[in-house]
Amino acid sequence: MFKSNKHLLSISLVALLAACAGSPDVTYESSTTVSLADDDHDGVINARDLCPTTIKGAEINNEGCGEVKTSVVSVNLKLLFDNNSSVIKANYLSELKKFAHAIKQSSSELLVELEGHASAVGSAEYNLVLSQRRANSVKKALIEKFAVEESKLTAVAFGESKLVASGDSEMNHSLNRRVVAHIQINKQEDLLRWNIYSTEND
Repeated sequence: MFKSNKHLLSISLVALLAACAGSPDVTYESSTTVSLADDDHDGVINARDLCPTTIKGAEINNEGCGEVKTSVVSVNLKLLFDNNSSVIKANYLSELKKFAHAIKQSSSELLVELEGHASAVGSAEYNLVLSQRRANSVKKALIEKFAVEESKLTAVAFGESKLVASGDSEMNHSLNRRVVAHIQINKQEDLLRWNIYSTEND
């Protein structure tokens, strides 16, 4: 009985395959033409590009969007101070103005940490306070003179703990009396803009 059923099943399968073989081929036709245009030249065609205005050179995902990447960029403000002073010299205001403009053109996700530094002249305790005054001075100028949002700025003191020049010469001391900016960036477009004239930290 089992062999008989097995035989019948084999015959049925052969018959089914023969019927399928004799059937006409099914043809699928589409009247839709997909354009291969890529207006922002990011390698993803417009038809599936969810971010059609990607900035040139940005790293993108499969949908054509710049991937979110949090990076910290160090920017040399070139702001140096006189000994025992937190007053920003007039010749540095143009540099600060350019920096402020770049901040305001960036997204609200950008955060700037202003690091105040001092030379090793005087006590470490006093230099820590002095470096805070320098960072505060730059922060105040960005807010009051150049209309940068206060929420984007923080001022931090490092005193003489991060000297960039060693030695007891006045030249070395002057290089250490400075303010440095560290910028946290969460968008690819902003990262590319800052990398034009800054150094990205890994």
